[in-house]
Amino acid sequence: MRPSIETRLLSSYTGGAEHQFYSISQLARAAKAAYPHAHAAITGLVDKGVLEATIVGRSLLCTPNLASERCRLLLCEANLGRKERLLASPNLRNLDAEVRRLAVDDHRLVAAILKGERLRFVVTDHDCQRDLLRRTSLVNISFSTPDELRQELLRSPEPLTGATPLLGYDRLLLLLLPIQRQMGLNHSALFRGRKEVRV
Repeated sequence: MRPSIETRLLSSYTGGAEHQFYSISQLARAAKAAYPHAHAAITGLVDKGVLEATIVGRSLLCTPNLASERCRLLLCEANLGRKERLLASPNLRNLDAEVRRLAVDDHRLVAAILKGERLRFVVTDHDCQRDLLRRTSLVNISFSTPDELRQELLRSPEPLTGATPLLGYDRLLLLLLPIQRQMGLNHSALFRGRKEVRV
């Protein structure tokens, strides 16, 4: 079954683009939707508070409103499709099962993010890091606390760019909420290097 137009539009904001600003044309192209259909859907999403709209010149630019539960649910649905495509590989299904096993055993594991062959665990504290390493044979793992990840993301969106959260995407979105606007100003192509622009 094909995802709804809303989910397809929001999928532009997954894979590390949760802070980006996109025009209606860009979103329509990415969702493979006709402009009038995309425009109507985006207007509805803005009205419901799922997207925030900003007018810059003659363009209407949209970014997700992570404070909206509906927005987070649509982003989770879009990310689930991304994750399912990634897990088509049998090797990665085993990795996903191991990550879920670790999460069941330890509530301090906030999120697990796969980028290339590297897995990053976001954990509540450094004691959790030692415990997880003792309980798994996974290699090529890095760890960070939510605060460390937020500080890193303010410097560069690189840790999430092209990445797929295997676990805790909803918690990751809440973690991004306090820094989303600043990330947009720091890293969106439109605002990069233009400190005077306010959104």
